Amino acid sequence: MNWRRLTRRGLYYVMIGLSLGSLPFTLFGFATIIYNNIILNTVFFQFFPSFPIFVTCSAIFLILLSGFLGYSFRKLSSFYAAQREIDTETDPYATVKLPPISAKMWKILIELAEKHGIDCQEQKRILEISRK
Repeated sequence: MNWRRLTRRGLYYVMIGLSLGSLPFTLFGFATIIYNNIILNTVFFQFFPSFPIFVTCSAIFLILLSGFLGYSFRKLSSFYAAQREIDTETDPYATVKLPPISAKMWKILIELAEKHGIDCQEQKRILEISRK
């Protein structure tokens, strides 16, 4: 058992949990500051006479905005494709290694290809790297 890896992974999960747990409190505090400093002292008070109405409208607006931003990031920009390309290049299982579960299948396929006279030196090299 790799304790160092487990410790790092555990700290990562704690960090994610704490950030998700504190997000609603942070957003509520941010909404309170905006409502008290901006909405109450301007013309927008006619549209949002109470704090719950403001929070509800803000939540709906932020959900729609984040959906639009996510859609435009994936479909309308080249940033997502570039990010996936970098992820593929840095992932050893996508370029030079095989997942352990498919190593047996690759070994059988290499043997079958060699029986039919197909050169499989590159596949053998990848299979050897995967066993390490």
